[in-house]
Amino acid sequence: MSWKNLKSFRIKLFVLVAVFLLTACDWEPDINFPNFSEIFYNAYRGYYGKVINNNTLETINDAEIIVNDQLYESNSDGFYNINNLPEGTEITIRVYKDGYEEYIQTVSVTNESAQELNILLIPVD
Repeated sequence: MSWKNLKSFRIKLFVLVAVFLLTACDWEPDINFPNFSEIFYNAYRGYYGKVINNNTLETINDAEIIVNDQLYESNSDGFYNINNLPEGTEITIRVYKDGYEEYIQTVSVTNESAQELNILLIPVD
């Protein structure tokens, strides 16, 4: 038997013995994984949507969105995302963009995951 075959045989034998011992001993690892669903659930609690021109229904990019003294901006597609908000609180969403009226809305943060809230900005004449 060559060295290569002997090495392969030893690895197979080791795996076979390990599997046998684990099943024969009815061993279960005691591993406590964090509850990732709760972590991700909390991280996405909040609001998301698009900032839209009320008259043309086109999306508005680079709109300033202020929530609890935190600044967010809509991206090039008008999309915004506000997450990781504390459950059971009320927040005031303020949206600013040159050429549009200021938008203000107070909403409640529920225990649900992120909720869609599209924001319509009215152009200034």
